[in-house]
Amino acid sequence: RDPALIEQDVRDQLASSLSHIRSVLGPHSPVSDDALGKVIAQIRGYRQPPGVMARYFDLIQAVQSQNIEMAERLCVEMHDLGREPAVFSVVRYDPVSLGDDFERLPRLVFAETQGRHITTPSDEAFGRANRDVLAALDIIAQTDPRVRSEIDALCSRVILAGGKREDGTATFGGVTSLLAWGCMFLNIDAQRDLNSIVMAMTHEITHATLLGLSAVEPLVNNPPHQNYTSPLRPDARPMDGLYHATIVCARMSNFSALWSHEPGITAADREQRESNALRTRAKFYDGKHTVDESGDLSKTARDIIDECDAVISQIG
Repeated sequence: RDPALIEQDVRDQLASSLSHIRSVLGPHSPVSDDALGKVIAQIRGYRQPPGVMARYFDLIQAVQSQNIEMAERLCVEMHDLGREPAVFSVVRYDPVSLGDDFERLPRLVFAETQGRHITTPSDEAFGRANRDVLAALDIIAQTDPRVRSEIDALCSRVILAGGKREDGTATFGGVTSLLAWGCMFLNIDAQRDLNSIVMAMTHEITHATLLGLSAVEPLVNNPPHQNYTSPLRPDARPMDGLYHATIVCARMSNFSALWSHEPGITAADREQRESNALRTRAKFYDGKHTVDESGDLSKTARDIIDECDAVISQIG
C-alpha cells in the first residue's frame, strides 16, 4: 500500500473521531464548535506533527471529565501546532526542543514507566546521532527505496533520547506508537553507530506502517488479552504483538540481505550483514509458525505475511 495513503487514512480516522465527538456532544460539548472545526479541517487537509495526535488522547480525557478549560486549551494547541504541514526533523529529547511534548509524548508512548527511564543526551552525543540519522536516510534510500518512502510519508520527527540501567544496558532501543503518530523515539545509548541507526530506523518504520494499516482495520482479530508463546520470543504476548515482531523480522532480513551488496564495503561488514539476514530470516519463520497456527488475520495481514515469505524464502 502506498505509504502516503496510509498516512492519509490515519488522519481521516482522527478527523472522523473528532467529528463524531462533536456530533454526539452537540451543545453540551466543552469545546466550541468553531475551534474543533478548524482542527478537523487542518487534520483532513495535510500532514500533522506528532503533538496533534498526542493531544487528541488528552482531549478525549478532558471531554469525558467535562474539563472545559483543558479541552479548549488543547484544541487551541492542536490548531496552532497544525497550522502548517509537518516537515521532517530530528530533535533532542529535552524540554526546550519539545515544550509540553517533553512530558506528554513519553507519558503516552511509554505508558508503563511514564518515561522515567528516558534521559536527555549530551550535546556531543546528540550531534553524533543526528549526523548518523541523516546519513542513515541516504543509506536506506539507496538500499531499499520502499523503506525510505515509508519514512518520508509516516515519520515527521525523530526524537533522539538516552536511557541506561545501572549495569550499562539500554532501557529501550526504539519506539513507535500510534499515540504519537509521526514520531520515532531512538535511544542513542542503544544505537551507538551508523549501522545500528540504519537498522533501528528500518525496524521502527515497519512498526509504523503496520500501525497505520491497523488504524483502518485490525490486522489481527485475536482477543488482545489472549497471549501466545513462540520460538520467536521467550515471553508470551498477544497475537498482534507477535505478528508485528514477525513482520519486522522479515523486513530486517530482507534489508540486511540487500545491504550486504553495498559497493565498497569490507568483507567483515558483508559477512555480518549476511549473517544478520539469515538470523532474522530464521526468526521470521519462528514467528510465522505460531501466527499460521493460531492467528486470526485480516486479508491485508495475510497478504503481508505471505509477501514476506515469498521474498525472504529466497535469502540464503
